[in-house]
Amino acid sequence: GEGGVSLTKTLAHYLFARLKDFGEWSQCLVLRVLSRYGPQDEEEIFDILNVLDDRMKHVNSGVVFAAVRLFLHLTQNLIDLHDDIYERIRAPLLTVVGLGNSSPEIVFSCLHHVQLLLVRQPRLMDADFRSFFCRYNDPFYVKSRKLDLLVTISSPGNVVDIVEELSAYATDVNIEMARQSIRAVGKIAMLHSSGADHCRMKLLALLSLEIDYVSSEVLVVMKDLARKYGDAADDILQHLPSCASLVVDPDGKAALIWTLGEYGEVGSRYDALEGETISPVFI
Repeated sequence: GEGGVSLTKTLAHYLFARLKDFGEWSQCLVLRVLSRYGPQDEEEIFDILNVLDDRMKHVNSGVVFAAVRLFLHLTQNLIDLHDDIYERIRAPLLTVVGLGNSSPEIVFSCLHHVQLLLVRQPRLMDADFRSFFCRYNDPFYVKSRKLDLLVTISSPGNVVDIVEELSAYATDVNIEMARQSIRAVGKIAMLHSSGADHCRMKLLALLSLEIDYVSSEVLVVMKDLARKYGDAADDILQHLPSCASLVVDPDGKAALIWTLGEYGEVGSRYDALEGETISPVFI
């Protein structure tokens, strides 16, 4: 345990009252120790939350995270208040993500905090989706986490804006970033049927770029969409002859052959497609 310290109510409230007198990293340690304290009733919990609210506006992200963790710990059984509680901690986390001087490691940690919050309250960040758009100087591990979050917080009300942003990442110099952004568009199309047509339009537009790995990834994604949205099949077939020669990786070739074998007969140019499309795949 407690390292020989008996965390009584008197000691706990003394520490809460003197939090501002500690240095920044000492505050993190004190807040961690205080997580062992169990308030006796809801009134006491609310008094403590009022003290913590000030710490969540601190300039040091470590203090913010420590306060958020304690905030969630104290209110885990107050189910009726969870919506209000999550709203109170939303702004501090968005501030850390949006600060231009935050280190990538801190932003990455904050994004994980946000991801955990979205498990409890999926629609918490719907209106703040632009806060998770990638910056040009974000390292890939931060960009990757942001892409995952954009899929999670996508909704019928923001799907068009998010897909427009993701489509722009498809030409990123980092090939894995480009691939992941294309997969993200596909996931959003699977989640939101109301935005599926827009997603398909953006994906098909990417084929005109004639970039091998982009074409391959689009075909893989469109193959999955065709399984859910049957009318997407003819759209794919129309583009196969022009992009077949660009497909070089195994997944892309497999998606191309599967699509043609599964839906080729529904296309008006099926006979021509067989000769034009299958041959380049095996060269």
